[in-house]
Amino acid sequence: MPAFSVRASFVRFVGLVAGCLLVSEAASAQLPIEEYSNPADFRSLDLSPDGERLAGIRWIDGNEYLCIFDIDPIAQECLVEIGELRADGTGYIDEDHVLIIATEEQARMGGSRRFTFDESRAFVIDLEDGEVETLLHRTDNLYARQGGLGRVIGSNPDEGVIYMLAYSDSWPPTQDVFEVSMNSGRGRRIHRGDDYTTGWLLLPNGEPLLRENFNQEEDVYYLEVRDGRSWEVIYARNEAIPSFTIQGLSEDLQSAVVVRDTEDGASTGLYFVSLSDGELSGPFLVEEGKEIERIIMDGDRIILGVQYSGLTPSYHMLNESHDAVVNQIVNMFPGVSATLVDWTGDWNRLLFLLSGGPYPGTYVVYDVSSQSFVFQTRSRTAFTPENIAPQQAITYEARDGLEINAILTWPLGVDPAQASDLPLIAMPHGGPEAYDKLQFDWLSQPFASRGYMVLQPNFRGSSGFGQNFTQAGHRQWGRAMQDDVTDGVQLLIDEGLVDPERICIVGWSYGGYSALAGGAFTPELYNCVASVAGVSDLPEMIAFERRTAGRESWVYEYWNRQFGDDPEVLEPISPYYHADAFKAPVLLLHGSYDTVVPPEQSERMEAALIRAGKPVEMQIFEDQNHSIMEESARFQTLDALMRFVDTHIGE
Repeated sequence: MPAFSVRASFVRFVGLVAGCLLVSEAASAQLPIEEYSNPADFRSLDLSPDGERLAGIRWIDGNEYLCIFDIDPIAQECLVEIGELRADGTGYIDEDHVLIIATEEQARMGGSRRFTFDESRAFVIDLEDGEVETLLHRTDNLYARQGGLGRVIGSNPDEGVIYMLAYSDSWPPTQDVFEVSMNSGRGRRIHRGDDYTTGWLLLPNGEPLLRENFNQEEDVYYLEVRDGRSWEVIYARNEAIPSFTIQGLSEDLQSAVVVRDTEDGASTGLYFVSLSDGELSGPFLVEEGKEIERIIMDGDRIILGVQYSGLTPSYHMLNESHDAVVNQIVNMFPGVSATLVDWTGDWNRLLFLLSGGPYPGTYVVYDVSSQSFVFQTRSRTAFTPENIAPQQAITYEARDGLEINAILTWPLGVDPAQASDLPLIAMPHGGPEAYDKLQFDWLSQPFASRGYMVLQPNFRGSSGFGQNFTQAGHRQWGRAMQDDVTDGVQLLIDEGLVDPERICIVGWSYGGYSALAGGAFTPELYNCVASVAGVSDLPEMIAFERRTAGRESWVYEYWNRQFGDDPEVLEPISPYYHADAFKAPVLLLHGSYDTVVPPEQSERMEAALIRAGKPVEMQIFEDQNHSIMEESARFQTLDALMRFVDTHIGE
């Protein structure tokens, strides 16, 4: 492995370009652990159409509220308590109405087992009188067992209606379009899907432009347009997992917009599907080694630009003046993830969320006419530049020469130029088709605040770096994917930065599997192993997907591509079958209602380690799902991880 100097590439955040938001260095200040696990104080902010106000969710004394923030003069009014619901997003429909999409955890019995799922809901709040209407709740003939009623696909404020997707009470249930009154919440079906409909594109007046379908029994994805009173197929493709889904519309309304892989697999590009004949054209807006992570659209789903993946996001807007403004703002914050959240129709005011560097998630509103920021608020008010540990992007070569990107978080208050023999937390991400970037991370920051260095490697199989990189991880669980994590840890040991006797591996979901794989397959490397909601037994995991989703489902096909379906191949890379190899103590944490990775995966691992006479601790969080979202349970999760790590590699 070639030498790489971590110290030489480190840049400390001491300020930003003149005219921007400034931060300063000061002595580090340690915060209580609950400040990291608590929900953000402000989140899901959205800009009003005139740019004078913001709507968002505020967390106050354990409860969440919808609040309205005036920009000039600054004022706040909290209108509605969210209660037991978890708000997922807010958005202005017009100056007087705000939409909230929220979820509530529901529990049902499935055979002999109780399971939970998130059920979505949509609400409209009248800002004049504070009245709340639940959308679709006064609608007949809705299928009772759908996963919620919160899929909004458009609105027509002039007519006072919202367009929503929901399944009708037929057999099989069909995904239909409903026109819903903002004033009463009552909906009426205006367009009906067929047995395989998965999505729609509408004109602003609610007329259908396109119907999207996937027949997973026959592995056929197809698109239809209206032809009189019937539907005509304009595009069809045989595939077990659709290679794209419809995202939005071209500006001339003549094409649907999709994102798919380029032919060489190095990137993704923008493609247009003609609504007249289904012809696919593209790719456009390709950035080598990056993926189009998000299509930026207006309220009518007309494309305005794209956001690219990367350790910090980048943008390409179709309008040249909009592109110049967006990139001017992004360039003010080097090494920071600046996410475009919202904008006014005239593009005079833009709302960004800044995360990473000195920012814990800071909302800012930029006014183009005055070339100044007119509003800012930290989403986590307890955090200042002084108590946020600095991050660094690094790259290193894996043992087979593949370049790996990683995020390194330095211990708070440590001078990288003088650092040596630090305790290390290796923290592989979940997914595995996800990636870590330069942004505030509630899980890595508390460890860094207590003196630990944190390594977050974007191992092969991660998304964000092109499909070739993602596919390089297929069937490499416990093999090359794990080697990438091992090689990153070894780099830091070789650099003299890390004490080889004080290394712990901690992960969630796929990261939990990687943590257990580290303990099983490189037992000399780690002094403790912690897995949250991790997989331990791959043969049992793929069998679970067969039982619950079915062998013909795209879900099963996805996991089959990930690691296969042959027990003779999977047992050698399943930590459950290698409990004897562990040398480090193990901590297992899991939600009792996890339907992504069943808690039996941790229970089996615990039993195997006990049989092998290995030290293991386990905690099941009752009524919690894969993400362990509830406030007290998330604190207990973080607290258990911190105590475990401190016990085994702390001072």
